[in-house]
Amino acid sequence: AAPRDKDIVIQLKGAKGKKIPMTFAACPAGTFKMGNVENKGSACFRHTVKISKKFWLGTCPVTIEQWEAVMGVSEMHEKTLAVGGVKTAKVDLSYSKAGEFIDFLNRKHKKSIPRQYVFRLPSEAEWEYALRANCEDPDDPYVKYLERHDENVLPEIAVCGKEISELAAKGGYPDYHQGGYRWPSAPVGGKRPNAWGLYDMLGNGREYVLDTFNLSELHNTKGRWGRNEYNIGQGMVTYQESETDPVRVAKEEESVFCLSRSWAPEIGVADDMKFGMGKLLHRAKNGVGEMMTFRIAVGPDIVRAERTSGRKQSRRDK
Repeated sequence: AAPRDKDIVIQLKGAKGKKIPMTFAACPAGTFKMGNVENKGSACFRHTVKISKKFWLGTCPVTIEQWEAVMGVSEMHEKTLAVGGVKTAKVDLSYSKAGEFIDFLNRKHKKSIPRQYVFRLPSEAEWEYALRANCEDPDDPYVKYLERHDENVLPEIAVCGKEISELAAKGGYPDYHQGGYRWPSAPVGGKRPNAWGLYDMLGNGREYVLDTFNLSELHNTKGRWGRNEYNIGQGMVTYQESETDPVRVAKEEESVFCLSRSWAPEIGVADDMKFGMGKLLHRAKNGVGEMMTFRIAVGPDIVRAERTSGRKQSRRDK
């Protein structure tokens, strides 16, 4: 394998001038198999995806400490500290609020990253590519779970099971198995990272990704869960056999739905590799997404490129 670039580290300024680091691990360009189901109509159809340019991805989800250094003390501050402290993943936030945090990084820390790169969310394809980390070692616990669905490795790589219940009890959250509907996040970085040094890619919350949709663009919206959330299910999204740098950008300005990767709260890990993607769409401008967190990528401005390409195509079609 080609050598990877060095990590990028930036320093946020916390209370009383305290330096709070954010680390981004290098993800080299490459090709991988995305999804795990052969049915082309499935939301997790297995197909070839090429990531043509290197990027970096936050080694952990954004923490309470990092969030408050930029955005100020959050509403859940005291309860979060009681559960896991300032190293806990920031959850229960909207897509637009995550965007405000990223905008700050682009204003204040742009000189720390390569020219023509930006801070942004990872695309869904980049997210899964980074999760898999081009690792083919049959003894790697991530490979065991993602490719062979070996649940015995989960305690090593994901916050799950008993740990979630213990955190819920500590913070006074109702237990999921007894009718509770919310769960606390855990301190980040406590489990084994993947081959590229990324922690908490499984478990510890749903992660926003860059892709956005309008419901009118989906082929089938019968999978509706609620007024503000939709489950992307069978036949809703069309995938090609092979794609390069795919990112889906909503064409309309209003009623934008953003994509997240879901998890199974019973065990606290992503369910998408095992039971079908279970991807969720959330209204981008409509309040808090429960158990939603995010990690930040450093990469080409693919949204701007996608929109520019779309405008050129529209002019050609006229």
